[in-house]
Amino acid sequence: MTDAMPPGSIDTEFADVNAIRLRAFLDFLHRDHPDADPVKNSELAALLPEHLDRKQWLPFDVEVPLLEKLCQQYSAWSILHRVGREVISDALLYILPHNPGMRTVSQVIAGIPAFVGYFLTLPVCRIAVVSGNQYALEIRYGQHGHANAVDIFFIRGLVTGVLEFINVETAGVILQELPLWPEQIPESEMALLPQIAWRRERTLLSIIVPETSVDNRPRGHEPISLTRHQENARELFVRQVLMRSARLFQDRRELVTAVEYLNMANDELERKIKESEKELDVARNIQRGFIPGLIPDWRGLRFDAFSRPLAGVSGDFYDYFTLEDGRLGILVADVCGHGVPAALISAIAKISFINHYNQRPSDVFSNVNLDILNFVKMEGYLTAFYMIIDRKYNIEYSIAGMPAPLLYRARTNEVVRLQGQGTLLGMFPNASDYFENQDTRLYPGDKLFIFTDGLSEAPNTREEQFGTAALKLAILETASMGPAESTEHLLKRQREFSLGQDLQDDLTVVTLQFNPRYEYFKNYCIKAKQQYSLKKYDEAEEQLRLAIRISPNHPDTLFALCKILVKTKRFEEAIELIQRLLVLRPYHADAYLLMSRCHLGLKRVQQAENDLRRALALRSNNPSALFQLIRVLTRLNKKEEAERHLKALSELRPGDEKVAALRAYMKDQFAT
Repeated sequence: MTDAMPPGSIDTEFADVNAIRLRAFLDFLHRDHPDADPVKNSELAALLPEHLDRKQWLPFDVEVPLLEKLCQQYSAWSILHRVGREVISDALLYILPHNPGMRTVSQVIAGIPAFVGYFLTLPVCRIAVVSGNQYALEIRYGQHGHANAVDIFFIRGLVTGVLEFINVETAGVILQELPLWPEQIPESEMALLPQIAWRRERTLLSIIVPETSVDNRPRGHEPISLTRHQENARELFVRQVLMRSARLFQDRRELVTAVEYLNMANDELERKIKESEKELDVARNIQRGFIPGLIPDWRGLRFDAFSRPLAGVSGDFYDYFTLEDGRLGILVADVCGHGVPAALISAIAKISFINHYNQRPSDVFSNVNLDILNFVKMEGYLTAFYMIIDRKYNIEYSIAGMPAPLLYRARTNEVVRLQGQGTLLGMFPNASDYFENQDTRLYPGDKLFIFTDGLSEAPNTREEQFGTAALKLAILETASMGPAESTEHLLKRQREFSLGQDLQDDLTVVTLQFNPRYEYFKNYCIKAKQQYSLKKYDEAEEQLRLAIRISPNHPDTLFALCKILVKTKRFEEAIELIQRLLVLRPYHADAYLLMSRCHLGLKRVQQAENDLRRALALRSNNPSALFQLIRVLTRLNKKEEAERHLKALSELRPGDEKVAALRAYMKDQFAT
């Protein structure tokens, strides 16, 4: 392949992108992060179209920055890869059956530039055969647009989706050249780019397919089978036709009578559906309130959690606990059954675990078992896994009837099953006899996969279960992946095994990894602290951003960066980062105090008052919050309340000169 390529010649008015991928991205984002609401972010809301339609076209300079901000806000870069695979699968289902020029693997691969052009009009692509089983996809931008991480990850997923669709899933898609700097690629994705050439004039992907197919014919010339993709669409079409035929298969008189009864039944059904949906929405919102959206990074451990209910609300739940001595507890539980009854039992179990989490794991299970027996009265039971990690990464855990977690050892590249079994919680009064404490330890690079039986027992069309052996193989394939991508890879393998079978149970996976770059993270934090103490805020910010790239969900590091943003009066950026911090630490009193300073800097006095009230609700004897709230109340002319808080502040800080100055300020303000 030569380096020559004609410059882009797309007219500016057509330099737009189809909103298909943005709509798909938002769907995936809501599925992975149910609490994510980009509309609540003023900067994102200003960019989002009011009514986003799949056929809508957006300007390039709107869509790419919007996706970048969404990925940064929710640490969701891996979703772009999934979006590329999803949208191309839907497109190919309708393109290939009607295109006689695409009947073999090589013909479809040759059409990849056309597929890219359907979703993105700006890049100019072409593909060439490097050898018999190796292809190269070259991407350049002309006079419009520019290379960016959003398009690159999307196109990589799109190419992967093409190969999966035509049953060449063992092919390799490798990024070889990029017209970007390493700093422009998120840290979470760097592991996928081990030998890439940076700052080139083009993007170059290498596509390597097996030399032979299943029946030993040369790869590239065998016909493509669309049977498995067409069956789902054909089944849906046939079902719709049969339903319509049944409705019409009656004479006119019978049809009129049937329609009258149908309308009456439909009205009653709609009423009941609305009532049920309202009740389900309440249950769903309650459950979202006690399941954390994200698990914060902790001492080099990074987490990813995925939970998918079978019926609106789930019997599965997970949680984390910070123990008094600085250790961390991780819980995953699975209530028998699904829907609202299971969700109700999960809420009771959640409260019980909160009351007992600071004990040894087996003792926690013994006490929770008694609580469930007392409150649920043998009407339900659950399985669970609970572990406690200390500062040296020693783990003490116990299993209560749940599938044993699988541990990937990075040093030996093997997957081991944790020991233990236990028994159900809430079923047997003497269950404590069966709960045992086990122990293990994590080392840099190790990953632990905790999952409910919705994953391991997922069936295929022959009623075979996915099973532990297949899970181990899938985990071995995640050796170079981070926690989020590892979780997604397991779910992908499970979907492939199930061949489109509907879920039969709630499904939850919690993945944690001992970050192999944790020492770099600590060094960046130490340097940032030193620079901050010297009031070198630019240098401190640079070190903190490097640390956050390694550990993006570390609350203390995010808070330190927020403080610098406030000191340098970048209030909007600080508010956005504080909102991200509050997802990780919903009860962070100092974060609300910092938020109030941002709103005051932006002259949003009423919002600042609300922030300060939240800060004091979380920590009542907070002199800084009291001091700031008194000033805000004085500005709002709320004299009685301001004086009441001043009295409380005077008791906390008797004889303080700042309190005396505040009293004088109040007197002057209310006098005028």
